[in-house]
Amino acid sequence: MVLIVLPISLWLLSIIYNVYVYFPGRYEFDRNCLTDLMKMPEAISKIKYNRLKIGAILFILAMGCSITSIIWMGSQMPIQDEQDHVDIIGFVSEQKNAVAQNMSLCFEGSVKKSKGIPRIKPQSIS
Repeated sequence: MVLIVLPISLWLLSIIYNVYVYFPGRYEFDRNCLTDLMKMPEAISKIKYNRLKIGAILFILAMGCSITSIIWMGSQMPIQDEQDHVDIIGFVSEQKNAVAQNMSLCFEGSVKKSKGIPRIKPQSIS
């Protein structure tokens, strides 16, 4: 569960920090002081740059966690048991119905590890 929640939460935090740069903030400065007016754009740029750096670090962490979780979950797939034989069930119709005559199919060659079905001559069971 952690392998799914952690990358998603890091992606969301990265998006939040990167989008938060575009929202205007309330910055306190003295409008009458010329030095504050000159330093304000630099201070705002520094704040927004730091937010972008945090967003980039979270993006890289999210990418790494996503790749790690995909590789780890892919390696934990259950191993399928290989069967030595394939069971094929068919039936023989006693009626001369055209639909029922072609119900048994030949699987030889089309299914992996399948063996041909030997044909049995019809005999009456008494």
